[in-house]
Amino acid sequence: MYLMDTRVILIIVNNTGHAVACTDIRCGAFSNLNVGDTLANGETGTYTSDTHDKSFVTWAMVSGPGAWETGMICPQFSHNSAYGSAKAGLQHYSRTGTPATFTYHLGQDNQADWSSGNSYCPTNGLNYGGCSKS
Repeated sequence: MYLMDTRVILIIVNNTGHAVACTDIRCGAFSNLNVGDTLANGETGTYTSDTHDKSFVTWAMVSGPGAWETGMICPQFSHNSAYGSAKAGLQHYSRTGTPATFTYHLGQDNQADWSSGNSYCPTNGLNYGGCSKS
């Protein structure tokens, strides 16, 4: 059960074939995720945030060149949105409701984008790390 002030639930499923590490967190903080935290291949991590501003998290292979950017927001007065770089594996999500749950299957194709929780268009992205108040 999540606390009433939880606005974002971030679920990362590591399907990359390699261990990955969180290498960057921008704009919003997660109560249980820090730079340097790792996920083994096949492992799932669940993280929570109480911010209604944009949050960005980068994951990278512990040994290798792969990296994936994730971005999300659960604003007070507009729609939930999420972003995933190529092969970040953003899954379908609800544009309404709190907390917003955003699931990424790292290493797989995106199924949704910033403008739609139910479909993917590669041109619907955002400026990674562009913090803004909502």
